[in-house]
Amino acid sequence: MGNYAFGYNNCNNDFNNDSKSIKLGISFIPCNCNKHSNKCNFDKDVYKLSGGKSGGVCRDCNHNTDGRYCNYCKEGYYRDQTQPIHSRKACKPCACDQYGSRGRVCNQTTGQCTCKEEIIAGLNQFADVKECPECHNDRKSLTVKRYCKRDYAVKGKVLSRKNFKDWAKFEVSISEIYKQSRAIIKIGRTIQSFWVTLNHVKCRCPKLRIGREYLILMRGEVMKGDGSFILDHNSYVTLWNTKVETKLIQTIDKSVSQTCGRL
Repeated sequence: MGNYAFGYNNCNNDFNNDSKSIKLGISFIPCNCNKHSNKCNFDKDVYKLSGGKSGGVCRDCNHNTDGRYCNYCKEGYYRDQTQPIHSRKACKPCACDQYGSRGRVCNQTTGQCTCKEEIIAGLNQFADVKECPECHNDRKSLTVKRYCKRDYAVKGKVLSRKNFKDWAKFEVSISEIYKQSRAIIKIGRTIQSFWVTLNHVKCRCPKLRIGREYLILMRGEVMKGDGSFILDHNSYVTLWNTKVETKLIQTIDKSVSQTCGRL
């Protein structure tokens, strides 16, 4: 634990003896840096502003902290409220999307990033839904009609999720493409972004979990200013398994024989 003395920048061992400090009229006070630093200096201006109570200022704060007492997060980080301020994990890095955010700096209390104006405009397109709609998900079976009424049919694994205002943005690794008729945007076997309103997320419509693979059937609605796809209650999303794979193959065969255009 470091110390500082009133009127001295640094305290060394010569001044740690009580008798010497009394003789010299020096008061030694431990640094209060919340365990993020053991170095502090005496600042006369801070001492005056405190009413003569304290003039210590921490320096070389570690663990992405900053401030007089290393008591808040430095730029690009925000406070993890589940951790005490003296924890090494008290500050978490901002998770701002490089395309949708104005920068990498977020609100140091909430972690909220600042979205670009064109993204905000896109987010407002469908963000007014409040009640849970009827959902075309794994509660309903995959049918030829549902397959034919969708522009895209893909298999993908959810990699991540980030929240932006009233929306959640999912990054999905596409491994198989079964259909992209009347495609507005061509999908490749790559990482694709999907937007879902937080209301739909709350309603589990669709239900997406990080690390899981899904069959996704959707229409060609895209987010303005972003070009990524929108998933909603009209999308058919179901957890991928061998049963779904078998059903999908049967559905594709039937769609060819029955001709989707007639449905």
